[in-house]
Amino acid sequence: MDYINVGLVGHVANGKTTLVQRLSGVNTKKNSQEIKSGKTIKLGYANCIIWHCLICDAIYTTGQTENINCCSNSNIEKFKISFIDAPGHHSYVHTMIKGTSVMDCAIVMSDVRAKEIQPQTMEHLLILDILGIKDMIVLQNKIDLVSLEECKSNYEMLKEKLPNCPILPISAQMGIGMEMFKRKLFEMVKYAGNKPNMNFNVLSIIRSFDINKPGSDGSLGGVIGGTCLASNDFRVGDSVYILPGKVQTVIKSIHSESLECKEMYRGGLYGIGTDLKGEMTKADNLVGYVMVKNPESVQVANSIKINLCRLQKFLDNTPTPKIEMGGTYQVMIGNAVVKGIVSEKIDKLYNILFAHPICIVGNTCILYTMDSKLYAYGYLNNVVEEKDEKHPTEFNLNDYLQTLFQQSVERKKQSLPAPSLFRENRNIVWTNMQIFCQSIKREPENVSSFVKEELCIDASLCREGLRIFKSNINTSKFQVILRKYVKENVSCGQCKSVDTILRRNSARGQEIVCNKCGSIKNIT
Repeated sequence: MDYINVGLVGHVANGKTTLVQRLSGVNTKKNSQEIKSGKTIKLGYANCIIWHCLICDAIYTTGQTENINCCSNSNIEKFKISFIDAPGHHSYVHTMIKGTSVMDCAIVMSDVRAKEIQPQTMEHLLILDILGIKDMIVLQNKIDLVSLEECKSNYEMLKEKLPNCPILPISAQMGIGMEMFKRKLFEMVKYAGNKPNMNFNVLSIIRSFDINKPGSDGSLGGVIGGTCLASNDFRVGDSVYILPGKVQTVIKSIHSESLECKEMYRGGLYGIGTDLKGEMTKADNLVGYVMVKNPESVQVANSIKINLCRLQKFLDNTPTPKIEMGGTYQVMIGNAVVKGIVSEKIDKLYNILFAHPICIVGNTCILYTMDSKLYAYGYLNNVVEEKDEKHPTEFNLNDYLQTLFQQSVERKKQSLPAPSLFRENRNIVWTNMQIFCQSIKREPENVSSFVKEELCIDASLCREGLRIFKSNINTSKFQVILRKYVKENVSCGQCKSVDTILRRNSARGQEIVCNKCGSIKNIT
């Protein structure tokens, strides 16, 4: 089954990665620099499945723990999604454009606290428009951090600036407003999945690296990562070419995330093992190249003639200068970036000479100044693909926001304090255990027993909290254990409330009694 590539774009720190993790269960920040800085640097990928039950009309995604077989497998329609988490920082706008070149549709993240559309969000919206991506959802994120009136004001501002886009208020962190969003996402993905595939039967390379250890014989070969632009027949054992350059290699293995595959489908991110030398693939050397079976199927060019449309102003509102003969720019076509020089103008066509050959994949050319300011754009065949305009999602704003803000109040009541861990020699002390136990109305002895069993280590209660002996566990892993405890020993089985009590039942076991809905859940 083909993947539908859904891009997440918007200003830095607007919650793109948080939303992907909530929907898919995957944290796209994998690079050490990303984890340290807290911002996306490279394109992040996460595969996800979205289900729609035709009987009860329920919507589920991979990241949810609920049982998706709510009625019957035969009455469920589903789509495979590959989320492309694009960086929002200005310094990485080229990386964002590379991701946009393989997107089918997009989710635009906007911070509800902003008085105007943020600069990088504006730039991303402009790039989506230039590349012809009209199918998108705009999300007002972080509504749990503002008042009802502030949320309404921000909504009206976005509505005025983006009248043809559905705008949905949510909180990705708290999980508020997700039901309507998932329905709109399913609608958008279903529409995108029914559109015809692109004509480019190639794999666009967005990553490449060397897996050979220093000093080894290099027998493991190099690895390339990319996404297929059309349904094709790339399989293990196939002889393929890397363009430009016509470098021939063999597909030794195919991986999608941690799964080994025999063939590739459209969309998603695949890791392809090859017999290429590590020096060729290391440090993303092949980003912007393409992989094909027939080297004659893709045009390789040293220059282009194009009718360019210069932007009147940069994003900082300073006017853009005229296109000068001999001017040097960064030229982006598809996933390829190359330095280009404007050599001449004949009629309305500008001739741009490339510093090195690139593959012409796609219809759009984007020019940036050498200091990374969006400058001009054009279409190689002077034809812009027309796409159906999508109608905004209609709902009663006042009533809907009242409902969401009530959910926000309830979720905040149920939020749990993050664990505070202190290293003491070879041991770790959980210093705010008392606060955690008070918030969930559970005895420290009960929580301690669960932690010891899960970690398979020795621990004891102390004056500071819980001392865990000879352990290297970090905060994130410890949080996972605590969430599991809450799910199994605190949360109500019906309404999911954490306002419950733990008591013994007649069978000398334990049961959870919900103070909110009165339901009883036995603990096995």
